Amino acid sequence: MRYRMVCILLLLGLAGGACVPGVRAGSRCRSTDYGDDGAFVLRCDRGRWVGVASKAQVAQLVVAVLRARNTTSTAAPVSSSPPVTTFSSAVSISSGSSHACALLGSGTVKCWGASFGQQLGYPAYGMSNTANSAIGVTGAVAVASGQWHTCALLTDRSVECWGTNLYGGLGNGSTADSATPVKVSGLSGGIALAAGVYNTCALVIGGTVFCWGNNGSGQLGDGSTTGSSSPVQVVGLSGVTAITAGEGYACALIQGGSVKCWGYNGNEQLGGGTEFTNSTLVDVVGVTGATSISAGRWHTCAVLVDRTAKCWGYNRFGQAGELPSVLTVATPKLVAGVTGASAVTAGFDHTCALVTGGAISCWGYNVFGQLGNGYLSSYVAVPVLGVVGATAVSAGDNHNCALFGGGTVKCWGQNNSGQLGNGTNTDTRVPTLVPGLN
Repeated sequence: MRYRMVCILLLLGLAGGACVPGVRAGSRCRSTDYGDDGAFVLRCDRGRWVGVASKAQVAQLVVAVLRARNTTSTAAPVSSSPPVTTFSSAVSISSGSSHACALLGSGTVKCWGASFGQQLGYPAYGMSNTANSAIGVTGAVAVASGQWHTCALLTDRSVECWGTNLYGGLGNGSTADSATPVKVSGLSGGIALAAGVYNTCALVIGGTVFCWGNNGSGQLGDGSTTGSSSPVQVVGLSGVTAITAGEGYACALIQGGSVKCWGYNGNEQLGGGTEFTNSTLVDVVGVTGATSISAGRWHTCAVLVDRTAKCWGYNRFGQAGELPSVLTVATPKLVAGVTGASAVTAGFDHTCALVTGGAISCWGYNVFGQLGNGYLSSYVAVPVLGVVGATAVSAGDNHNCALFGGGTVKCWGQNNSGQLGNGTNTDTRVPTLVPGLN
């Protein structure tokens, strides 16, 4: 029955390709086919199977589509969004794979984009191209968007998460998905969050780190590859000032400017170590005086005290700052064209840095316009046209969102799931306003 539901979706024109049964999320693939791993419908995305929807969501979507096609009413289509609501100014932003969220000064969170994993925190019929409140989130002071889930740090320094929970990435001791916030079990004293693919990490008072969720590549850092639906401490890590999570790995910025990483290392994204996976800490070789770090899917970048940027890991499109002919960058590479940087953010195959004057420079893959400058990919940083006065930038898979003074947010790049939040599903190479954020 599961495969039949997937095929129904394909026949209804909601997806392209063919049904491929019995594949595993994260495994390699060579086409744009759809498949099934027993729990999720999967899509081949740049050589890896990634989740699109759970079995229950597929069933609901099939029923909704069939009902819509057998009625003459003017009801909104399945992919439509909830009504737009006006909300107070944004104070921070976080982009997930194909969604984004803004933390508001009121302590609430509003999200937009893909919602197949319930990561928006409200009923969005598969996606929403407008921003709406994550139901039940109050008193938030930070937000972190992963691939299929989102988490918020609250004023009491506890953490709540919502969305897909296949490997326990919501941290509440279960693997049941939740469209509304659930409390992360046993975690207190949180000061920062990082959400990856099916896993989450929290920096707590005292400079230690706890992680939970998928651990197949050792990304929980507890010396094992056994997953956990509740927080476990990263062994041997102390003095941490910032954390970041990619696909199957995570990194920490240490007081004094060194960086340590752990987890999947198939593309040299740990910046050291010789093992394919590392469930214990690896020192990033050649990075000192770091002030900001960010993990993309399979590459990592850091801003240094001299306000330049170095990257390492997967580099097929120049996202690590090297000629694309160099597939992986094992030793951190100084990115040409980056000066005056204060922060860096890594996406799937591209990277952006916040630089002097609130400008933004990006490099890497540019098919969807995520570099905000022309049509060509670039291993040299290029300025996002027309951007000044930005105070933060956050990269998703193929899109970016930037925060500006006064609490406005602008996004650009891929928009197939409404991740730009501008009321359309059209890609744009020019930053466009997310309505209602000021």
